[in-house]
Amino acid sequence: MTTTRTVQANRTLQDWLALPIGERKELAAESVAAAERAKDQLHTYISVLGVDELELADDGELASVPYAVKDNIDVRGLPTTGGTPSLIGHQPKIDASLVRALRDAGAVAIGKANLHELAFGLTSNNGRFGPARNPRDPQRVSGGSSGGSAAAVACGSVPFALGTDTGASVTTPAGYCGVVGFRPSTGRYAGDGVIHLTWTRDAIGVHANTVPDVRTIDRVITRSSVRVDPVTPRGLKVGVPTEFFTDVDPEVERAVDGALDALRAAGVELVEVGVPGAMDLAAAGFSMVFYETPINLRAYLNEAEERYQHLTLEQITALAGSPDVRVMLELMTSQPISDDRYEGDAAVRNRLRRLYQSTFATHGLDAILYPTTPNLPPLFGSDDRIMLNGTERDMFPTATRNVAPGGLAGAPQLTLPLSRPDGTLPIAVTIEGGIGTDDRLLAIGEALHPLL
Repeated sequence: MTTTRTVQANRTLQDWLALPIGERKELAAESVAAAERAKDQLHTYISVLGVDELELADDGELASVPYAVKDNIDVRGLPTTGGTPSLIGHQPKIDASLVRALRDAGAVAIGKANLHELAFGLTSNNGRFGPARNPRDPQRVSGGSSGGSAAAVACGSVPFALGTDTGASVTTPAGYCGVVGFRPSTGRYAGDGVIHLTWTRDAIGVHANTVPDVRTIDRVITRSSVRVDPVTPRGLKVGVPTEFFTDVDPEVERAVDGALDALRAAGVELVEVGVPGAMDLAAAGFSMVFYETPINLRAYLNEAEERYQHLTLEQITALAGSPDVRVMLELMTSQPISDDRYEGDAAVRNRLRRLYQSTFATHGLDAILYPTTPNLPPLFGSDDRIMLNGTERDMFPTATRNVAPGGLAGAPQLTLPLSRPDGTLPIAVTIEGGIGTDDRLLAIGEALHPLL
C-alpha cells in the first residue's frame, strides 16, 4: 500500500492556531505547494490559488489558516465548476455565506476540491478532472461525493475542508480517508452560493483531523458564542442499532467491536436498539433528489454569470464527463418524478424523522453509533459493483445503507476514524444525535474519539 502524505500531515487546526501569525503565513504558502502536488498526483483539487493570490489576514480567530472548499460551493476568486465540463470557467463574484464567515475570521480558501461530478456519486471518480484518489492508498477511491475534501485533509495539504452531503457525501469520504467528518443537522449552515442537489436534504459539512477542530469551525460558521459543557464518557447512553451491524466486512466488524469494547471499559452504556424500517424508508430520498435537482440547477444558473444562465439540463447532460452522472441526468429528463410521487416520498421523510425521534426518546439515548460503511474503501474499477462477504453488490446502496437514514431525516452525523495499525485501511464509526442536537453531539464526539 502506498501512502501519499505531505509535510502538513499531522498539523491540526489547533496546531495552526498555536502559531504566531507570521509563521502561519509562511505555512500557508507551503500548503499551496502541497495542494498543487495533491492536484497533480491525486487529483484532490480542481483549482489552486497561486501564492501571490492569497489574501492572508493579520487578525481574526483563523487568521491566515488555509482550507479547501468542495468545488460546488462559491468562493470569490476561485472558479466553481461543480466538477462538470459545462461550468468550466464559471467565476462567482461573491462568497457563499459560510465561506464569508470563515473569511471574516481570517481563514483563506486556497483551492477547490475535486468531487463526484455535480455531487452525484460515491467514488469521486470524476470523468473530466480525474479520480480523487485516496491518500491512504491511491489505488482506492476517496469516497464521494466530497472525496476531494476529505482527501485534502488526509494528505495534509490543509487542516480542514468544506464538503456537501445529500445522503453520505461527507460521512463516507471521512470514513474511507480516515479523517473526522461532520454533517450537521439540515439547515444548521446557510445554504446559499451552492450547487445543490436538493433543498430538503443537502447540508454543508466539515472534514478535519480532530473533533475539537470541527467544533472550532462550526462555531465560526454559525457565529455562535454558545459554550457546551464538556462531556465525560461515563454515564453516556449510546444506542447500537443491530440492523446496522449485520453483513459487514470481517475486518470492519473486528475493528468496530474493539471500539465498542473500549467504550464499555470507559463507562459508556451501550444499548442494543432497533430502528425498524429505517433503511427501507431512506430509499424515498432518491426520488426527492431527481425531482429537486433540475429545479436547483436552474436556480443556481439564474444567479450565475450571463453566459451560463441559458444552459439547459440537456446541454449539461450532453457535456457531462462521467458516464454514470450522464445516465442519471438523462433519467431526470426522460423519466421525471411526478408531483404526487414527490409529495408521497416527502411524507416518508417525515415518518423517518419521527422514527428517529421516537428511538432516542424511548431509550433515553445521547447518541447512536454504527459502522460508517460495511465495507473497506473499494479499488477504482469497483465504482458500480463491489464484493462484500463473497457476494457482488451494488456499490451505492451498500456503502450508504447505514448513514442514509439519518441523512434523510436531517440528523447531525459525526464520523470518527478508528485507531488502525500502520499499513491498514481506514475504518470509521459514525455517531448520530437527535435532530438539532449538534452542539451536544460534537461534545460527545470529543469525549469518545480519543477512546477509539
